Amino acid sequence: MRTLKISPLIFILTITISAQNFWEQTNGPNGTPISHFAINSYDYILIAEPGNLTRHKGIFYSSDNGNYWVQKGLVNVSVGALTVNSSDHIFVGTSDGIFRSTDNGDNWVQLNFSNAISSLAINSSNQIFAGTNVGMFRSTDNGDNWIEINNGLPQGFNVSCLAINSNGDIFSGGRKTIYPYWWNLVFRSSDNGENWIQTSFAGPDITSIAIDTNGIIFVGTDGGVFRSTNNGSIWTQINNGLNNTSVNCLAINSNNYIYAGTEGGVYYSNRNGDGWGSITNDLPTNSIKSLAINSSDDIFAGTDDGVYLSTNNGTNWYGKNKGISDNDFRSLAINLNDNIFGGTWGDGVFYSTNKGDDWLQINNGLGSLIILSLATNSSGHIFAGGAYGIYRSTNNGEDWIKTSVPNHIYISIAINSNGHIFASAYRSIYRSTDNGDNWVEVSNGFTDQDVSALVINASGHIFAGTRGDGIFRSTDNGETWTEINNGLTSLSVGALGINSVGDIFAGDLNVYRSTDNGNNWIQTSLSTAYISSIVIDSSGIVYVGAEGYGVYCSTDNGDSWSQINDGLTYRAVSSLVILDDYIFAGVVYGGVFKRSIYITLVNDEKSNFPTSFSLSQNYPNPFNPVTKIKYSIPSVTLRQAQSDIRITLKIYDILGREIATLVNEEKPAGEYEVEFNGSALPSGIYFYQLNAGAFVQTKKMVLIK
Repeated sequence: MRTLKISPLIFILTITISAQNFWEQTNGPNGTPISHFAINSYDYILIAEPGNLTRHKGIFYSSDNGNYWVQKGLVNVSVGALTVNSSDHIFVGTSDGIFRSTDNGDNWVQLNFSNAISSLAINSSNQIFAGTNVGMFRSTDNGDNWIEINNGLPQGFNVSCLAINSNGDIFSGGRKTIYPYWWNLVFRSSDNGENWIQTSFAGPDITSIAIDTNGIIFVGTDGGVFRSTNNGSIWTQINNGLNNTSVNCLAINSNNYIYAGTEGGVYYSNRNGDGWGSITNDLPTNSIKSLAINSSDDIFAGTDDGVYLSTNNGTNWYGKNKGISDNDFRSLAINLNDNIFGGTWGDGVFYSTNKGDDWLQINNGLGSLIILSLATNSSGHIFAGGAYGIYRSTNNGEDWIKTSVPNHIYISIAINSNGHIFASAYRSIYRSTDNGDNWVEVSNGFTDQDVSALVINASGHIFAGTRGDGIFRSTDNGETWTEINNGLTSLSVGALGINSVGDIFAGDLNVYRSTDNGNNWIQTSLSTAYISSIVIDSSGIVYVGAEGYGVYCSTDNGDSWSQINDGLTYRAVSSLVILDDYIFAGVVYGGVFKRSIYITLVNDEKSNFPTSFSLSQNYPNPFNPVTKIKYSIPSVTLRQAQSDIRITLKIYDILGREIATLVNEEKPAGEYEVEFNGSALPSGIYFYQLNAGAFVQTKKMVLIK
């Protein structure tokens, strides 16, 4: 059997340079808040949000150590606990009972259990124990049936956490309440939950219990950590070096190092808790809600800002939020250094210097964290408009200064070639000719409607879209405005864009085009939900963001449209921007997505052949069980060959063993797509390799079942 030699260098290069013809969420800025972790036997990671959120995105799943997350259902369910048994069945405790999945989250079954769940634990026999606000329950048949097991527990004992040691002893921490008093207690059962005995613990509110391989028990509380070395008979408080004693979670690695997630970062002890050291280092947030450790002792931290990973015992932390970002983005802009700036509703401004791989929050000096509009001028200065004013930064967003513009909500900002700034507030437009130091209102000719969009053409003509009176134009730097609505069938315009030849596109519930500077408008064939954003790339392709419907594009100046939503898991697109070969989409409660601007459309009359060999990233990826792989073969002249060339496209497993041959034949020049079905294969990482003469390229794909 042929084997594939996988070079680490080749792997890194293919991941870096491959252009993707589908949307992929960028890494952050922040992820959704994470308070629950579970890791299965393959080191696949499951995460869930805290139960107190007003909106819930469900369960997410990663098969590649957190590099990418896939949503796995249970949307709008309030999660209180998450665990996995030895058969990799997933159990999710919620405010509405317990859900189970036996296929990695593809399908869920609600079990016959109606109580709100705060904790779950599974013993070596796969018996499940559930903690609730009315005590303990047990299932011995994978969750199909449950019995109450409260003998020895106080009436109405509110269980907050559970842990089971190697002997099968169960420890249940929670609160006993006799109004107006309460006691935080730990109980132990040595007979599978039939009977419970109160340990000597009496302390602060209990948040977590962890037990090491020697049977030492650690209890996390809002007053620090407690330890018992004799199965709960005696407890000792161990807070030396624990500078923040508000402990939310505990985890223990294979060396019995114990980690505490607190409201002041992550601490660890390699001396059974006798001394603690902080390992927060470059972790950008201090509020640690959950911790998990995989078989390689990698540490995962769940925070209010998403997931962070350390592979070196906390020396360095890396955000792992691709697929789970939930910032509410309302505006995007690019500066002269090709940095991306994003304005959000409630989180201020973020920026990325590497096309979304990493994001940094830059809010120093911002008086409002609601940013609805962004623009950059030729000097690299950034202007951020939102609630109660416009802010300016002259140092790449490190500091912001409020300008003197009146306090309004600013929806759109545009800057002309002379550096004059135009900003639209509700029912008004303001202009600054001195970089934002002074402003004058320039609304002569406007009716009393909100101004929602501004664009400026190469001649300096300004176009303003309104929420009820259509479009206005100014040819004298904003001094006067003229209504230009001939041909518009709807007057609530939310977006405007101009291409390189001066054609103007306007969006309301339809998309309109004007080729005569706005004097006349023609309705294009796109009629959908409300249009929120329009951008046009250097080749003239028009991209439109639609609220709830994702992104559409047109390669023929608006005559026809194609929806391009592959991979765009959240469709409430609020803003679009283009940088180099990528288009970025800001999404309401979905972060920022990006994709290549290369568009493949079927055209029978197209005669242009590919100019080089290429192997595209499979889509979808991860996949279950079918995915598609595209590749290109250049013409004979371009590849300097004498005839058609033999092509092979093969699949290999992680060990380099050949799994399947998808293509093995001579092929003429052209673009090809093949389908791979992995239904007979187990979940895991696979590689596919294209061989075409001297051209060889390998890419990675992930099968998740």
